[in-house]
Amino acid sequence: MSSSRVLDAEGSHEDLPNMSRAYTIVAGEIVEFERHHLRKFSAVGGAGGVLTTANDISNYIKLHLNKGKVNGKQVVREVSLAISSITITSTQIIKF
Repeated sequence: MSSSRVLDAEGSHEDLPNMSRAYTIVAGEIVEFERHHLRKFSAVGGAGGVLTTANDISNYIKLHLNKGKVNGKQVVREVSLAISSITITSTQIIKF
């Protein structure tokens, strides 16, 4: 993955050349959502605050589908991927 970044409060993501633009409706008009507002979502972004490209996310999905292997080589333990997909509530504790 070569084109992904974590959303941060400093706005380092704002210079990504291939970043899609968000739009919203203001007073009945469709307007571009100002990029600096994305900084507010760094901790609660839908992907944990990660901005990525279609190519990078497809590689990430393939990593999961191939149980941690890339080109036949195990780069992430299968158990680590399994743990990453468990839904956890604040009252649960995972023991490693």
